[in-house]
Amino acid sequence: MWRFYVREPNKGFTLIELLVVIGLLGILSAISSPVFVGMYARTRVNAALADIQTALLEGQRQAIRTSRACDLTLNSSTRSLSGSCLVGGDRALTRVTLRTSTSAVRFDFKGVMLNPSNNATSSQAVTVVVASPNTNLQRCLVVSAPLGLTRTGTYTGNGTTDTSCLP
Repeated sequence: MWRFYVREPNKGFTLIELLVVIGLLGILSAISSPVFVGMYARTRVNAALADIQTALLEGQRQAIRTSRACDLTLNSSTRSLSGSCLVGGDRALTRVTLRTSTSAVRFDFKGVMLNPSNNATSSQAVTVVVASPNTNLQRCLVVSAPLGLTRTGTYTGNGTTDTSCLP
C-alpha cells in the first residue's frame, strides 16, 4: 500500500513575530529593572546591618566567655568593623554608606559597654546608620548603654542620634 506524504507548511516564527516578542521583552525589562535595583540595594543595607549587629553581639559574647575586654572598631571611611575578639574575622561592608556616633566600642568581661578612652561605664548609646546610595532607605542599629542591648529600626534624619532610629 502506497502512502502519500503531504508536505506540511513550515513551522516556526516569522521575523515580525520574533521582533514583536523582543520588543515586548525590552519594554517589560525597562519597567521592572528599577524595581530590582531598589530591591537589591535594600537587601544590601539589611545584610550590612545584620553583619554589624552579629559582630557586636559576637564581641560582647567573646568578652564574657574569655573574661577579657573586647575592643571593636567601626570605620566609616573603609566601611568595616574590626576587632581582635571577633571569631568570624573582620567585617567588610560593600556598596553601602556607614555613619557612626563613635568609632570604637568596648565590652568588659561582664558584657557591659565601656567608654574606650577611659574604661568608665558608658552612658552614651552607640548609633550606627547604614544606607545605600541608590535608595532613600536608612537602617539603624542602636547599642544601649551600659548593658549593650541592641535594637534596629529605620533611621530618619542626617545625624547619628539614637532618637531618630524608629522601630
